[in-house]
Amino acid sequence: MLRHSSHIIVLAFLLSTVCCNSDRTAVPSDAALDVVQHDALDLSNRLDLISPELSSKETTGKADSSPAIDSVPDGVAYLDQTEVPETSESSGSPCDSDGFCKSENPAPEECHSWVCDPLEGCLHVPLTATPCDDFTACTMEDQCLNGKCVGQPADCNDQDQCTTDGCDDETGCWIEPAPGAACDDDSPCTTGDQCANGLCQGVAVECNDDNPCTMDNCDPVAGCQFSPLTGNPCDDGTVCTTGDYCMQGQCSGKPLACNDGNPCTTDLCHAQEGCQHPPAHGALCNDGNACTDLDQCIEGQCLGQATACEDGNPCTLDSCDAQGGCIHTQPPGLPCEDGDACTTGDKCYQGQCQPGTPVECDDENPCTTNSCAPNSGCLVEHLQVNCDDNNACTLNDTCSDGVCAGQELSCADDSLCTNDYCDPATGCVFAPIEAACDDGDPCTAGDHCANGQCHPGDNPQCLAMERIVLAGDSWSTGLIIPLREALDDRGYEEVVLSWELTSKPGSKLAGWLSDSNMMNSLFLALDVEPKAELLVFTLSGNDYLGACKNGLALTGPLGWLTFMLKVQADMQTFVALAKAGRPHLRILLIGYDFLHYEMIQALGNAMPGMNQLSFNLGLIELAARGRDVALATPDMIYAHNMGLCQHTFGDYFHPPFLCPNPAFGCPEYGPGQAPFPGPATSYNPFPGGWYTYPGPLDHVPDGIHLSPAGYRAVADNSLDQGAADWIEGN
Repeated sequence: MLRHSSHIIVLAFLLSTVCCNSDRTAVPSDAALDVVQHDALDLSNRLDLISPELSSKETTGKADSSPAIDSVPDGVAYLDQTEVPETSESSGSPCDSDGFCKSENPAPEECHSWVCDPLEGCLHVPLTATPCDDFTACTMEDQCLNGKCVGQPADCNDQDQCTTDGCDDETGCWIEPAPGAACDDDSPCTTGDQCANGLCQGVAVECNDDNPCTMDNCDPVAGCQFSPLTGNPCDDGTVCTTGDYCMQGQCSGKPLACNDGNPCTTDLCHAQEGCQHPPAHGALCNDGNACTDLDQCIEGQCLGQATACEDGNPCTLDSCDAQGGCIHTQPPGLPCEDGDACTTGDKCYQGQCQPGTPVECDDENPCTTNSCAPNSGCLVEHLQVNCDDNNACTLNDTCSDGVCAGQELSCADDSLCTNDYCDPATGCVFAPIEAACDDGDPCTAGDHCANGQCHPGDNPQCLAMERIVLAGDSWSTGLIIPLREALDDRGYEEVVLSWELTSKPGSKLAGWLSDSNMMNSLFLALDVEPKAELLVFTLSGNDYLGACKNGLALTGPLGWLTFMLKVQADMQTFVALAKAGRPHLRILLIGYDFLHYEMIQALGNAMPGMNQLSFNLGLIELAARGRDVALATPDMIYAHNMGLCQHTFGDYFHPPFLCPNPAFGCPEYGPGQAPFPGPATSYNPFPGGWYTYPGPLDHVPDGIHLSPAGYRAVADNSLDQGAADWIEGN
């Protein structure tokens, strides 16, 4: 910054050599003169000493009045201006007559120069851009800058990653090795590069992609390379392929053939376990039988529904042949309908329906007259006459609109054990009701109405029976203790239960009838004093199991029917022999609960052609045969227990056995959720139809025999179906 606002031109120059007059001294070569052109001083005739570029310019014409500057004293410059830099210092020495600083001033400091100011005298002025020396080895190209000697920093970097570079003010640049320093050797084939022995070195990169079908190497420029291979043997890691080999860098093989030829399995392959063939439940298939339709897979087997061969012709018998399919025979004499409403008993001949006898149109209604029309049949005309409406509950009957009706009859018998009403067929009816009553017997308590009569109640001191005989197969053996406990819990402690001669595990109906010793043991047990009043037995189960093992399921419908009829006949014979000569004897046949088909098979009891559905239906049919024998025999009860364990204990999934029917899954239910056993054969298993598990496995541990709790449930249920009333004398 200058002290005055007028324009100033400062010219710095160095005088390297000046030829001096006898009284002048040369200015040192590194001195700088600042010359300012100003109106007060004319230097036009000496510009060649200040700057060569100005020597050719025109002057101001003030050369005569300007002092001569032929020579300049050492270290002195001429300043023709009154404006100087703020940083200059005055020496206090005046300028000489020529406008120069006198030589008596001391030598200027480095990067400074003496300059003469006409007003202030000699000034000590800082220099810029003048070569100098800052006396340190760590700079170069030193120059003056505002009176300071400043150099450029020396470049000591040797561009080597494995050295440490620096500079010492006295000695200059120094370089030392840097072992262990991180570096980069510019190679993609090394990693963890470090300096060692002055070199940048790294560990070789592992180019392994764990693929047996590539050639692994490292390219100095591109790095790891994985070149695909073809044709080399390999292992793709799965047992579901064979002959594995490389193809364009991938390991593959020929798929393993897992087809087992069964349309009812799903053929698949597990990478570790190999071929698997789970059942294809519900899949469509063909069982090769022309007599089935809608074939589908069930438990790995192809099963179908019976083909509907009904041709709609009442004069043909429709059947089916497994090879040829439906057959329609034309036997004569089959009943049919000829389309004439006025004929009846129409019969078939050569596949055609022939008219029968005329229809009897007499409706036996005294209030109508009757005729017949072929299209509509019998016609009716109403009469208005007295009549009999055949209703025992009316009086004074007359015809009205074709109906014979009379006045209502009143019925009442004043009995507390009947509900009085009138039956049109029989007249007054006194229907039994359930109500408390008194039979007048002091040995009974809790008397109640039954069958229209007052029946005595329970009283263990006045029982009607003294001894019971328990006979039959292994179920009779299982019932010995549970039946005894059931009798005791009901207050029948006085009743003797005999079983020693008659409980024969493994016995069959046919075996009893063919073995005189077994039958004689039965007769002895019944006749020993006091004579038995009740025979309780369980038989026919071993007959059925034996037939199943011998291929009953393969004999067809006729074979099934023949077997069931024989069982019924043998049971009827057994009952008849037991009752012969014993009119007082009453009989209780204890029916079986469901057996567990899958557990029976799992224990090594093969049943050719049998499945759970047909096995369960056979048990139901067996129950029906026992029921029919009981219905045909006086003083005999068939106690139905089919499904009792399901109802009593509930059921759950039975591993390792599979679900019987995928459509229903593996049902689980608690006690009391399954229905109570109904009358044979209408009982419907719960849940899931005939495919349900037959009973809780905990209570059918070997598939055939019950647990003690199961036998106790059977004993109580059987007594409740009428035997308890016999024992109590009801």
